[in-house]
Amino acid sequence: MGLTEKTAAAIKDVFDHWKNVGVRISIEDTPLSLHATHSSALLKVFTQEMISYSNGSQVTDKQDSFENASLLLSACVGKDIRGSGISAAKVNEIPCVPEILRLSVDRYMDIVVKTAAINYLSGVGESIADTRPKNLHPNGTNIRSVYPENGDLSETSVFDFENDVLDQVRRICELPGLREVASEVTSERGQSLFVDTSGSEVLQRSDLQTLTFNLIGYDKGNRDLSIAKRLYFAGKETYELRKLEKEVGKLMSDFESRKNAVCMKSGAYPVLMQGSAVGTFIHETLAAHLLSGKHVTEGDSNIYSTSRLGELILPEFLSIIDDPTIKGGLGSYKYDEESVKAERIVLVENGVLNNYLLDRISAARLSKLSGEDIHSNGRSRSQNICFNLNGGLKPEPRVTNLIVDSSDLLDEKVLEEQLVRKVRDTPNLDYGLIISGVGGEVYVESGQFMLFPEIIWRVDSKGNRERVKDLALSGSADILSHQVLATGMPYKHSYGLCGSSSGDVTTQNRAPSFLIGGMYAIPGKEDTSAPPLMERMR
Repeated sequence: MGLTEKTAAAIKDVFDHWKNVGVRISIEDTPLSLHATHSSALLKVFTQEMISYSNGSQVTDKQDSFENASLLLSACVGKDIRGSGISAAKVNEIPCVPEILRLSVDRYMDIVVKTAAINYLSGVGESIADTRPKNLHPNGTNIRSVYPENGDLSETSVFDFENDVLDQVRRICELPGLREVASEVTSERGQSLFVDTSGSEVLQRSDLQTLTFNLIGYDKGNRDLSIAKRLYFAGKETYELRKLEKEVGKLMSDFESRKNAVCMKSGAYPVLMQGSAVGTFIHETLAAHLLSGKHVTEGDSNIYSTSRLGELILPEFLSIIDDPTIKGGLGSYKYDEESVKAERIVLVENGVLNNYLLDRISAARLSKLSGEDIHSNGRSRSQNICFNLNGGLKPEPRVTNLIVDSSDLLDEKVLEEQLVRKVRDTPNLDYGLIISGVGGEVYVESGQFMLFPEIIWRVDSKGNRERVKDLALSGSADILSHQVLATGMPYKHSYGLCGSSSGDVTTQNRAPSFLIGGMYAIPGKEDTSAPPLMERMR
């Protein structure tokens, strides 16, 4: 099921038909007709194939597959200096056959325009008591964009990776203490088409492969031990066997070291965070959510409000860049989901807050707040499948490829020496922590975050290392302004999915190491389970 020029033409026909159709009302005997001032359609076609293995044996006879086409139809109604009423309909399993699509879009336009008119009138009513009525949205700048991505749909198959994955499974199976290796290959292919009444027509394609390994076995106490690794590739052309072999090697070492992991008590510890963890750390504590134009301009996030633009919020040696134009980047694209051309932006420059992640509405709100003419910087994104249990995943400003730059870099070994020295010189401090790889979450309103490191080592005052069982690290966003003591080489990448109300989107990070003065560590729940019965019988 592919999107073509005929698909776009069908939607344009509907928009032309609705050009002069309005909601007729009367206020104090004065007749009015409320028309759509701007309409848009975002149509997505998404195909997923997946094949699963257990210890190298295929679990199913053939790969599981899933296909979905979904539509997000939006309209702005009303001409008011304070904004318009906006409404959107999200339709799952929409037909892409032009003749049927035309009828479906026409039917939903009736619902969208009526609802947008209701929101407009409600917003005008709200403005009697509130200077910022929630149902009136400032009108962002609509720029005409035309981009037909050429080329055939991806022919990538899950079976293109089968031999390489099974070779790695055989390698992993040699590990002692291993019970099972569950592996999975997923191939996701997507097309998106954006059409609006400004004349925009943007057709793009996406391609994502995910290779997953889950190692299940026993630790030194014969208790369950399970670790997983996901590798992401933005299209088959970015796939590297060398990278797969390297990451599987790390996973095997991780499994071995976790067998003898020790517990730690809660408390504040200095942390050497390697670059693979720093990218996600900055992602969670700053860039991805707290610098979202939506959260900032709606007042959900006040940590880095507009009053702090131009203010020093990080050490002067740090800059934070978001760049969706990187070739082959996991978060790369040509145009966002409002047909705004992707561009590289500097969020923080030499420690100074410089910009936000913006879509059209948040840019329009920011223009009103600042008194300046600010346009979207092309960050409107949502998950490939444009729906969820509540009926829709509406695009919002999201992070893409995040880059953390430092102008004051030491060697990472020097940072480790400084960490050991800090442990040695701090009374009642037994250890520092070294972490690699991390997941996390942030509470937008408070700026409080939780990080979940993949690999944790504790280091004593003599530099001796021991592997540590699961810990969570917590803190608030202001840790960045006063606890980042030094940064170090080498830069490292991390890849993954970022979750929000608009779904999971692909992202990647590039960052140096950080030496952090103190973070609070919370140990995971102690495993008090008895050893497996089958193990006792061996």
